[in-house]
Amino acid sequence: MNFESVLNAGSYLFKTYITAIPRIFYRSSISLMIDPKGPQRFLQQVLNAQDLESDDPVLGSFDIDDLLGRGEVDVEFIGPYHSRRSSDTRLLQELACLAYLMRVLQPHLVFEMGTFVGRTTRLMAVNSPHDCRILTLDLAQDQVEHQIGEAFQRDEGIPEKDKIKQLYGDSRTFDFSPYYGLCDFVWVDACHDYKYVVSDT
Repeated sequence: MNFESVLNAGSYLFKTYITAIPRIFYRSSISLMIDPKGPQRFLQQVLNAQDLESDDPVLGSFDIDDLLGRGEVDVEFIGPYHSRRSSDTRLLQELACLAYLMRVLQPHLVFEMGTFVGRTTRLMAVNSPHDCRILTLDLAQDQVEHQIGEAFQRDEGIPEKDKIKQLYGDSRTFDFSPYYGLCDFVWVDACHDYKYVVSDT
C-alpha cells in the first residue's frame, strides 16, 4: 500500500468520525427531549450491528453449512426481497439460510409464528418439498395495519400459495395442541416482546 492510499484511507476515516460524532452526541442527549424513542432506535441499530459482527456469547456461532454438512445447495428467491420494510426479515444471509434449511431438511410440515407480509412464508414454500404444508400464524387482519400474507396472496399466479394455510390468533393464547409432535420445522418470528418470545419458544 503506497503513501497516497494510506493518506486517502486516513482521510476517509477522519471524515467518517467527524460526521458520526455529532450524530452520536445528538442521539444520546438533545434528541431525548425532541424524540424520546430516537435514542432507543439508535441504540438498537448499534446493538444489531454488533450482533452481526460477533459470535453469540452463550450459544456460540456456527457456519450453517458446517452445522448440517450438506455441501453446496442452490436456493431460490421469488418476490421483492430487495425492498426494505420495517419489522421484515430482510438480511440476505438470514433469508438464504432459511431457504437452505428448507432444501436440506426437506420438511413436510412447517409452522411459522408471525406471518407479517408473508415473505419468509413464501420463501419457505418455494424452497420446501412439493408435498410440504406450511401453517403460518398471525393476528387477525383487523388487529394489524399491514396486509397479512400479501407476498403470497396478492395474485393467483403463485403456485406455492397452495402449500400455505393462514391461521389467525394470538400466539400466547392460540391452541397449538393439534400440531404437537407433527412439525418438522418451526420458525418463531412473531411479537418480539420478551414475554411473547419466551411463550412462543
